[in-house]
Amino acid sequence: MIRAALLSSVALCLSLSGKAAAADRLVRVFVPWIPGDPPVLTGGSVPANKIHTLLFLKEPCPLPIEGASTMYRAWRVAGAYQLGCWYPTTQDEYTYINGAGELFHSPGDYWGAYPKGLLHPDGSVTITEPDFDSRSFSTVVHQIIEREHLNRVLQKDAP
Repeated sequence: MIRAALLSSVALCLSLSGKAAAADRLVRVFVPWIPGDPPVLTGGSVPANKIHTLLFLKEPCPLPIEGASTMYRAWRVAGAYQLGCWYPTTQDEYTYINGAGELFHSPGDYWGAYPKGLLHPDGSVTITEPDFDSRSFSTVVHQIIEREHLNRVLQKDAP
């Protein structure tokens, strides 16, 4: 009897945690890391008010624009047009389109340098990127991508 009640409680907890996890959304997140702030590590959370950009990894672009079917949902802190869409470029960068249809692209701004995380209903993000350390992750990823780009150019130019 006690065992059945315990199993029932465990099953209820698992089903509830599954529903909570189902509400989480897979994103890449840009948070301007400020030296002197405590580091965020894998498993750590970032509050909603510290987040600058979210690139959704599985949600389609919600805007009624041409090419939306090949883009993903995005969000940026940017005045009135926060909801937008993004798509990766061939140079490992990304282009963002806001709700007014304006395009934004920053050369050298690699989407892979934004750590993976789970966006929660309260707007916070838990970092899931393996071996993430906010003090070095972006710099290390930028260096790796730049080195890969340089190697491609050198291989292309090799006799």
